[in-house]
Amino acid sequence: MRTDRRQPAVTRPSPGGDEDWESLGRRPRARTNAATTIAVTFAAMALTALLSSGSLVGLAQRQEIGWQRDIALEAAEGLDRVASAFGFDRPARWIDQLAGRDEPETFDLDLIAGGGRPDGDTPAPTPTPDADPTPDGTTSPTPTVGPTPDETTSPTPTPTATPTPQPTPDASDQLPVITADRPLVLYVGGDSMTREVGNGVARATPIDLVTPILDPQVSSGLSRPDFLDWPQRLAGVIVNDEPDAFVIMFGANDWQDFEADGEIYQRGTPGWLAIYRERVATTMDLLDQPATAVFWIGQPAMRSAGLSDGMMALNEIYRSEAATRPWITFIDIAPAFAGPDGNYSDDIDGQRVRQDDGIHFTTTGADRVGRIVWDVVATTFAVAGG
Repeated sequence: MRTDRRQPAVTRPSPGGDEDWESLGRRPRARTNAATTIAVTFAAMALTALLSSGSLVGLAQRQEIGWQRDIALEAAEGLDRVASAFGFDRPARWIDQLAGRDEPETFDLDLIAGGGRPDGDTPAPTPTPDADPTPDGTTSPTPTVGPTPDETTSPTPTPTATPTPQPTPDASDQLPVITADRPLVLYVGGDSMTREVGNGVARATPIDLVTPILDPQVSSGLSRPDFLDWPQRLAGVIVNDEPDAFVIMFGANDWQDFEADGEIYQRGTPGWLAIYRERVATTMDLLDQPATAVFWIGQPAMRSAGLSDGMMALNEIYRSEAATRPWITFIDIAPAFAGPDGNYSDDIDGQRVRQDDGIHFTTTGADRVGRIVWDVVATTFAVAGG
């Protein structure tokens, strides 16, 4: 009689339940670890969101007017209220205080626009220029624009476009003479375009004669004071930094719908244009300060035809408002960045001047703007040889 030597089949418990795993002397570690990891990840994300709720509100505010922004802002503000109620926002506030980013001071714009100051002081009188500002008493100095990085490697043609200077300083409002001992304090501020433009202006100016202050604010403009109130920001610059000259550039982020007095205005409509013009006028009036010159840079054409048309409409507002204010010089850079057909072009004179987004300038383009701006600034101020 033959004996069946085959071993009985081993029946392995299905890993579908803890009892089965226990019969094998093991625990389902992998599944437990995965679940724990997911839970910890969600908890970390929730904690991060609570700790940075203020930043999330700011990100939501940056979005264009519309239902997407409404939903994002509602969610962010709700989270921020929870964070504030339980003190999760305190670390962020402490960090801001340590970094000097306290709640910005609110200024009386009418007072500042009239030359007044919150402390009651008036701006220091402009130093009386010497009869002959040159050290050797020879001829009037001609500003020298130092070579830019591009010029050292491949000569850059002088921009062919002529800006539109119309500086007519009031005779009683004498601008200071710029020397090495008394350098020009030159503020450059505005939307993200001034990030490259500010660096271009700084590279174009003589290092010993100009002290630049660069203040680019990404995603900002005059359309959205709910995100960044530029007149208030500029009032702070006037009071705290006292620049001799302002270089201002807005517009690239302004061609969007905005809300005013509880009503939504579609970009480019008559009501939109009227309110935007009022904001430009308010900003220009604020910058009317003793012994100070203002240079307002217009926008170039953009790759997007719709955006480009919008920029030309804004340029007309800037130009016409500047024409009624002698302390403002409007600088039209559009001709310097126009292609052979007069429209947008990536390249000028064989050099790439615009970034891939068809909006911002490359370093070469920014240097081109910088030379144009400095040429106008240097003819407005008396600049000594050093």
